[in-house]
Amino acid sequence: VVVYAGGPLSGTVRAEDGAPVAGAFVELTYVYPAMTTTSDAAGGYTFPVLARGFTYSVYVRKAGYEQMSVRVDLNQADTMQDITLRPAS
Repeated sequence: VVVYAGGPLSGTVRAEDGAPVAGAFVELTYVYPAMTTTSDAAGGYTFPVLARGFTYSVYVRKAGYEQMSVRVDLNQADTMQDITLRPAS
């Protein structure tokens, strides 16, 4: 039996000018079903308990911005991943 200790993945969604983006849809894949959340008023998001030792994909969408995706290697107890959105063209 292999046991993977869990930890959170959290961060802040920001616009290119550094302003927080509230209400962004944040989706985490590698887990099934995918986990979703929405960024709070300060742009913050958190997925509270994830298995370490895996690579996750984080997709962020918000009207008026381009969709952004990043890959995150969750190898620490607590991992931060800030995401910057570009204005839609």
